[in-house]
Amino acid sequence: METERTKLSTITRQDFDEILEMYAEPDTFKYIEPAQNKTREEYIDFLLSRIEQVDMGVGYHWVVREKGNSNFIGLMNLNMIRESDKIQVGFQLKRAYWGQGYATEITRAVMDFGIKEAGLRVIYGVFDKRNIASRKIFVKLGFEYDETKTIGNEESPVEIWKYIALHNRDKKVYA
Repeated sequence: METERTKLSTITRQDFDEILEMYAEPDTFKYIEPAQNKTREEYIDFLLSRIEQVDMGVGYHWVVREKGNSNFIGLMNLNMIRESDKIQVGFQLKRAYWGQGYATEITRAVMDFGIKEAGLRVIYGVFDKRNIASRKIFVKLGFEYDETKTIGNEESPVEIWKYIALHNRDKKVYA
């Protein structure tokens, strides 16, 4: 899958070193409590579970790279929200790519894939209530607030926003 500036490919073990470098950046998991303070082995187990989801056909996980130079930008996902049957879209970018429109650009592409290729009628966005940047992206893409709740044993509540696809699958369905 491609966007104007990026190319997305399914995550593989060969991507782990670059992903782990991103995971080591300050504030990477500021708003993702379940992923904070993990060991390298725990992060690798998590990444292997993402590959397993792809292999089992129950989730999509992509590595995002710049077109042309193949520099690693971050990760995208389209998978189940923990403790639910809802499908979420999510992104995580290296700090060097924050604030440049990449999250919006690649989320649009994944939404388009989810609706046109995976046949989804509703896609959710889940983020820590304090994460204003994620809220702005989801608002820009046409998501609407659904609920605030605590998932698992997280301390901070998450906001869950939803995007309801239009019935005409031949048209772009987002703002």
